[in-house]
This record gives sequence, C-alpha cells and structure tokens, in this order.
Amino acid sequence: MNGKLSQRFEERIQNINEGIITKGGTKRLEKVYERIGRIKQKYPSIHKYYDIVVEDNGHGMATRVSHKRKPSEDAIREAGVYFLRTSL
Repeated sequence: MNGKLSQRFEERIQNINEGIITKGGTKRLEKVYERIGRIKQKYPSIHKYYDIVVEDNGHGMATRVSHKRKPSEDAIREAGVYFLRTSL
C-alpha cells in the first residue's frame, strides 16, 4: 500500500516540476509551496519519508523542485514496531 501511495506522491511532485518548466505553469515560489503543502496534506503518511527541495532564482520564481527519499533506516525507525507478548 505504501508503494502505491509513494508512487502517486512522486508523480505529484514531478507534475509540479513539469509545471515550473512549461510555459504558463506555476512558477511563483509561494504558489509552488502551496502546491507542495496540498500534496503533503493529501499524503500525510508518506511525505515524512521524503526531503523536498525547492530551488529559486532569487527573484521569487522557482526553477526546480527535487525530492529524495530518506534513507531506509530512518523510514523503518519512523514506521514503528509493535511487539506482542503472550503466555502461550
């Protein structure tokens, strides 16, 4: 299940990046952050496993959005572990 959610999350981030590159797409920095915020809101269980970096040109326009999955050790630690103890 997390695999499918992760794939959709990455597709949404790629859509933002494509919008920055294309003519008429969302390029303003504040709007790009809003779109990223909406994606994080839609996928709350997945976004914590990614580092998202927005690069800008210094004039309030985004030039690129990149995402990188955190190392698996952090993902396992944050996922949680349950131990069940029985007397059987």
